[in-house]
Amino acid sequence: MVYIFIILIALSLGGIIFLGFRKLSLKELSSKVWAVFMRKKQRKNQVDLASFVKNEDYWIELISSDPMNVQHYKKLGEWYVYNNKVVYAIKTLEYASKLDPKDKKILKHLENLKRQEV
Repeated sequence: MVYIFIILIALSLGGIIFLGFRKLSLKELSSKVWAVFMRKKQRKNQVDLASFVKNEDYWIELISSDPMNVQHYKKLGEWYVYNNKVVYAIKTLEYASKLDPKDKKILKHLENLKRQEV
């Protein structure tokens, strides 16, 4: 929002802004603003990843509050894989596959993990 305001001020002053003693055209300015926007978006995605990777207790608490929810077991299994706890991941995903034997993603993930373990 601030960047849009800066662009509007720059355009109202004649369309030229000085950055580092260099005149920037409107095209260069917009590409720089776009680059800043993309960096902010990447940082936001990193924060989203950090919120995904909760601790083990978080997922176990979710499972204890809703023990029949297969998604919680899948997420806990993914957490174990992410943290290199393959044995725990296999056990968790095996239990999830017992709850939902038709979920092909769980079965495929289990196959891959068992191959890695050997």
